[in-house]
Amino acid sequence: MADEKVVKKAETRAEAKKEVDPSKEFVDGIMTEMNLKGASKKRLIKKLAEQYSFDRQKIMFKLKRALITERYAAVVTAEGGH
Repeated sequence: MADEKVVKKAETRAEAKKEVDPSKEFVDGIMTEMNLKGASKKRLIKKLAEQYSFDRQKIMFKLKRALITERYAAVVTAEGGH
């Protein structure tokens, strides 16, 4: 009887992992579309998606602005300041 409960819990966890998270698909779609890689960018997109209720247009705008700012900051710090 206890073994049956353990097996059922394991099956439930396996089924939960098999279900596809729509937010994950959304984030992965944007990552692919923008040719982005990395966990930090994935977290940024997920945060923006939650903040803007998965409004693709707003997310893309804010994401592009963030990436431009990130690239600019990288160039400025590489040159040693302004």
